Amino acid sequence: MNPFPISNMEHHDKIFNYRLSRARRVVENAFGILAHKFRVLLRTMNQRPGTCRKIITTCVILHNLIRLRYPATHNNMMDLEEQNLNVIPGAWRNDKVLLDVYHERARNTGTQEGRQIRRYLGHYFTSKAGSVPWQDKMIL
Repeated sequence: MNPFPISNMEHHDKIFNYRLSRARRVVENAFGILAHKFRVLLRTMNQRPGTCRKIITTCVILHNLIRLRYPATHNNMMDLEEQNLNVIPGAWRNDKVLLDVYHERARNTGTQEGRQIRRYLGHYFTSKAGSVPWQDKMIL
């Protein structure tokens, strides 16, 4: 999903962009850390879907075991967000192979349906049901 363009953003657009950015960073961290350890995740798996699920599940289980057994080695792998919104990149981002994969992503172009969902989520994130207490101070 694409963020709202920066020009002429309303409050809910800014909140949506922040929440999307935060969610994207979480997903990138999770995949980046896994792929840093398990290179099989960096290429196309020419296996049946069931076999792919087993490979991915095994990688996640091994990752969790390593994390429990050696917590100090995991702490510097994730991005950290400081109070002032400054993001300190995790160690996985220094991996040359992952950087090459990350920069090869195709540019997404939004569809009408995607824009409608984005607008809906923007309003939801500023509603009583979807807002979180800290989000307003993060965009000011």
